[in-house]
Amino acid sequence: MRKAPSNLKSVAFSSTQINLTWDSNTDVPVAYEIFKSTKKDGSYNSIIKTAIGKNEYKDNEVKVGGTYFYKICVTDAKVNSDTSNFVSATTPQWMKKDKFPGDPRKSAVGFSIGDKGYVGLGDNSTSIYKRDLWEFNPKNGVWTQKANFGGTGRVDAIGFSIGNKGYVGTGYDGEYRKDFWVYDPAKNTWEKIADFEGTPRKIAVGFSIGKKGYVGTGFDEDLNYLRDFWEYEVSTDTWTKKADFGGRGRTGAIGFAIGNKGYIGTGNDENNYAKDFWEYNQMTNRWTKKANFPGGARRYAVGFTIGKFGYIATGYDKKRKYRKDLWKYNPARNEWIQEASPPKSAKPRRYAVAFSIGNRAYIGTGDEGNVRYYNKDFWEFTETGFMLKHNQ
Repeated sequence: MRKAPSNLKSVAFSSTQINLTWDSNTDVPVAYEIFKSTKKDGSYNSIIKTAIGKNEYKDNEVKVGGTYFYKICVTDAKVNSDTSNFVSATTPQWMKKDKFPGDPRKSAVGFSIGDKGYVGLGDNSTSIYKRDLWEFNPKNGVWTQKANFGGTGRVDAIGFSIGNKGYVGTGYDGEYRKDFWVYDPAKNTWEKIADFEGTPRKIAVGFSIGKKGYVGTGFDEDLNYLRDFWEYEVSTDTWTKKADFGGRGRTGAIGFAIGNKGYIGTGNDENNYAKDFWEYNQMTNRWTKKANFPGGARRYAVGFTIGKFGYIATGYDKKRKYRKDLWKYNPARNEWIQEASPPKSAKPRRYAVAFSIGNRAYIGTGDEGNVRYYNKDFWEFTETGFMLKHNQ
């Protein structure tokens, strides 16, 4: 009898694909039979016999949010082997959460600190600029109102976290702003820090890498589409100008960090919507162009990070279409994968907020084209695309 394959692994590559890999344990090329079940102790059905010598398989017969179990064995004209260890994988999924309890709004800020998420500022359907801040606990789904933002109510600000504190600044309150504030959740207090050193602006991007914050791009009162890029040092409360963003000046872009690299993409300038995507190297202070965003040029989307992947969702494209699609960026391969969009009950939107906690991301608020109807719904996306292995 042939030795059974070993080290079978599974990874939910996307919402509609699970990848399997294994070790052969044979001296000659052989074929394999793959068995699949929807229950660990359920009935396993044969789904394919592979080509000889192939040690991987991509299963595209899966559903969003589905959990699947797999085993494999050697199969040839003479004799089959015992089956391998079993593995399981669950494809990424969406779930509707309790509504954001503040006013429906657009152009708010969202960020996470530890295991909590925060949403605040923005404007409501009567164009009142908001200062409120709300904390979301994903463990029980409860929203709690926290201390109002220390600055003026505003729209189109940016928010990010460094360590155990949140940072919010820039934006528009009738005037273009450059003030910056730090939120301490342990004390539930806001403290003013050094003003942003670039020109006052709105609809910029911001993210953090390690203990430093970064702000760039945006739109100023002189109608300039900006491409300058700045670094904030917490320990000295100072801003330092860094290399300009590698693409055209723009507003309405997205920004996020993966590990020690930052990323900016999409957005628009006076004449064009953008789909280019750029990587910032903190160590060398250089920008490198990466694979274009394949979801189509757009502005006012959201960006966030889960683990080693970055994501872009929602937005407004050059055909004046509101979007709800979700795309995942893998920096190791410089490639984009489309994930499942939220359910039909989740409306396409722009000017939404997003933040991530662990392997989950949360997207909500924003508008869908009706200037008197803003959203307060909130959606949870669970990323399950991590390598799994089980013993038999």
